[in-house]
Amino acid sequence: MYRPELDTPERRHRNARIAGLAMRTGLLSALRLLGRSKWLRLGARYRLVSLFCRPEYCGSVPFEVDFFGLRYPGDLSWYLDWNVYFFGAYEKTSLLYLRDLLRDRGGEVFIDIGANVGQHTLFMSKYARVIHAFEPWDVVRRSIEEKIKRNSLTNVKIHPVGLGERHEWLPYYAPLGSNTGTGSFDSHHATDRNRLSEKLEIVNGDEYFEANGICDIDLIKIDAEGFEKFVLLGLRKTLARSKPTVFLEVSESTLRTLDGPDELRRCAPECYEVVYADISQNGIKYSQFDASRPGNVLLRVIG
Repeated sequence: MYRPELDTPERRHRNARIAGLAMRTGLLSALRLLGRSKWLRLGARYRLVSLFCRPEYCGSVPFEVDFFGLRYPGDLSWYLDWNVYFFGAYEKTSLLYLRDLLRDRGGEVFIDIGANVGQHTLFMSKYARVIHAFEPWDVVRRSIEEKIKRNSLTNVKIHPVGLGERHEWLPYYAPLGSNTGTGSFDSHHATDRNRLSEKLEIVNGDEYFEANGICDIDLIKIDAEGFEKFVLLGLRKTLARSKPTVFLEVSESTLRTLDGPDELRRCAPECYEVVYADISQNGIKYSQFDASRPGNVLLRVIG
């Protein structure tokens, strides 16, 4: 849990100085080798690396590393980037699963809703003909722009808005600390670190897609930190027309917006089923979505 009283400029400066020294002396390179080794379970590797370098309460420590044949500019003070640096990716099995979902569709168009710092967008740029990345918060959106520029990508379009049921400007609760992915339009989400920041623009997905010529969609990833239901409600026509596969992260905050499992099913056309997709190193396990727990959820067309 994030503790604001520990997040002081002095602590950040000291931790950044230590990390910078470790980078110059080769210690971080050794920890990268450890982090990517296969003879230790990921949990053990995570704990060992964290003993020497943690992203929380750390000042900026920029880096650039190889990322599946692409260049990944990042910062060790951001949790997702920290995972990329030491372990090769954040939730690598989910990235590979998204790649396979797109391949199964024989598809070309990927929509990344809640793109954060752009890890998923960058990875999927190798496999999709066109990517539309939606990220309303400019702090992390600049990181996506840097990745596009560094890799000279021409198949990624960034949209500086969030998606929802209607066009409106809503208060955004931005995260403190290293985990940039907890920012939300839900005031009750990640209350240990999120703080009211500013109002950001939300647009109706169907209307925005039509106005911007976004069509023939194959795969949608939604990670909206409790706002997933409203994203889906704004995409009803798109789902009916293109029938894309939808992969979304359901959090406790998402579950609080649902009046049971049937409400999420009603957000999509009748041709869809809603299942949990539990991803592990051993493969994918599917089970009926019953809104009893958070997890990765898949909306897929039946038949």
